[in-house]
Amino acid sequence: MRLCMLLTMVSLNLVFSARASAAGIVIGYVQTYSSVNLYDYDISNVITHYADGYNLAGDLVSATAGPYTSTVSSTPTPERLYARFSQTGAGDPNDFLYGHVVVGFTATTAMPYLFSGLLTGLGSYTEFQGYLLDTTTNTYLFWNIQASNEAATFSMGLEEGTYSNVLEGSVAGMLQAGHSYYWSTAFRIDPSYDSTDGLGSGFGELRFHEVPEPSSMILLGGGFGAICLFRRRR
Repeated sequence: MRLCMLLTMVSLNLVFSARASAAGIVIGYVQTYSSVNLYDYDISNVITHYADGYNLAGDLVSATAGPYTSTVSSTPTPERLYARFSQTGAGDPNDFLYGHVVVGFTATTAMPYLFSGLLTGLGSYTEFQGYLLDTTTNTYLFWNIQASNEAATFSMGLEEGTYSNVLEGSVAGMLQAGHSYYWSTAFRIDPSYDSTDGLGSGFGELRFHEVPEPSSMILLGGGFGAICLFRRRR
């Protein structure tokens, strides 16, 4: 009896593992962008120093200007899309550091998604954004903006900004087979004269996995069930 239970558990794990490891998306576009924007008082305008990359396997880009460094990395895989932000430097509140990751992909099968993220900013302004756009239907499945005129910590999917908030859709839902999507997460942090060198850091992530096919579970489970029945009759 214990052997039968063990075989059944193994069969279910095999089905879920096999389906989860299959490539459920095809990545067609990745942009990783980071910038340091310095306010020039002589021309009363912002001068942007930036670095970007378009590697489908992901990038790590870093922009440095004045006392600031802004670093953004992207790691797109069939199981998840991931972005990480890190900013350092203290200085003029008229300056700002910005970065984003944008990934375009197509779902080859229907599957659930989960959008998560966290950003901590220690400057005079903090903004965290994220969206998931179905470009086949031109519909936002999820769109979130949180902003505060102060240091703040934001979790994706909430409305915790003291300056502005936008929240549409849900952090969890379903991708449709054959549809194309854009996923993005972005940050902006304005420094302050008394902010620490560790100006801010955070991440954004979109996870998804395929739904196991009922037929696969039935066939594999049935096979092990037959073995158990044969052992009981003996």
